[in-house]
Amino acid sequence: MSIRCVGAVMIRLVDCNNFYASCERVFRPDWEGRPVAVLSNYTLFGDMSRRVTATLRECTPDVEICSLDESFLWFEGFRRESLIKHCS
Repeated sequence: MSIRCVGAVMIRLVDCNNFYASCERVFRPDWEGRPVAVLSNYTLFGDMSRRVTATLRECTPDVEICSLDESFLWFEGFRRESLIKHCS
């Protein structure tokens, strides 16, 4: 994740690592730590992406979705130091 300050607005990029394989592993925990070949399962990926987005919206309502596994979060009115505490 990265943080960028643009004027008084803080922007955070959230990129879920191994998103597609992690979605598959939810139902196949025995795949943990093993290489996974992922097929197109857009129903599952879309559902998991909506869950991630709902969690992100608990930190800020201003979420710009870029793809199933990437979003920008906009934080206005937060000091950099208080942001970690806010999202914990």
